[in-house]
Amino acid sequence: ESESESESESEGEDEDKIEAEDKRRAAAAEAAAAWTPKASTTPVVETSERKQGTPFQRVEDDKWMDKVGVLSEVDNSYEARFGEGGYGAKANSVLAKVRGKDFRHEKTKRKRGTYRGGTIDTSSGNSFRFADSDDE
Repeated sequence: ESESESESESEGEDEDKIEAEDKRRAAAAEAAAAWTPKASTTPVVETSERKQGTPFQRVEDDKWMDKVGVLSEVDNSYEARFGEGGYGAKANSVLAKVRGKDFRHEKTKRKRGTYRGGTIDTSSGNSFRFADSDDE
């Protein structure tokens, strides 16, 4: 008798579980049917009213423009800075003509054992100091 009682109790529990699962599924289906998407909170901007952003600039143009104007008039070529006898004169004569992706290949060729640069001149100071430098 005890076996038959336990079987009937387990069947009753199973039926309760099934009913609860059916109710849960019905509630979920009802909620899914009633669901509507929320209205968009982000405003839609028309392309005619759209403003351009300011591009990133590491250096402020208005602060340095007068100094850059003076520096841009200086000849920045290798020959003007170091002359024909500088350490990299031979490399400059070859590499000045190379542009784009081929530059890396040509530079590596020049760095191999057969290439020797010119003399290193440490007496000439080729740097300049800004008036408002932090080092002063």
